[in-house]
Amino acid sequence: MKTQIAIHTMLGVLFFVLLVLYKQDLKSLFCYLNSLSSWYGVCIIVAFFAISAAFSFPPLTTVYIMCGMTLTAYAALALAFYGSVMFFTFSYYWGKWKGGDASMVLGLSGGGKNGFLTAFVLRGMRIIPCRMAGIYMGKANLPFLGYLLGSILGSVPSIVLALLFGKTLK
Repeated sequence: MKTQIAIHTMLGVLFFVLLVLYKQDLKSLFCYLNSLSSWYGVCIIVAFFAISAAFSFPPLTTVYIMCGMTLTAYAALALAFYGSVMFFTFSYYWGKWKGGDASMVLGLSGGGKNGFLTAFVLRGMRIIPCRMAGIYMGKANLPFLGYLLGSILGSVPSIVLALLFGKTLK
């Protein structure tokens, strides 16, 4: 598991470095996304969110940056929240489907019954990777609505920061 996290982190950093270093070459991709009807660009970004939810690559922050680079501020914010809900829901139900003992995932016991507070702290402080937090919460059988609200509110600072970073790269 640690090897998989290390590989995904290295791939994410590599993708991000390539994004920054080859901004001029990638500019044609973003110009293409901007020149399309906004619905096509949105569909492409939603596909990136779905791929990120299923395979955990590209990293979620990279998709947020792409939203900021290609869409207007309000559209990027709305799409980032939609993609986050999709990502958080997928990882939660993946953990619920896998079953098992939640203490085996993080070495923690149940996390209490307050799914909102647990999700808010895990997302806000970035103690563990995004996907692993969702899997843990699903395995712990914490309430989904509390988990989702805590995850969204805990992720707001990182979402806004990544979107602003994407706007500056544009």
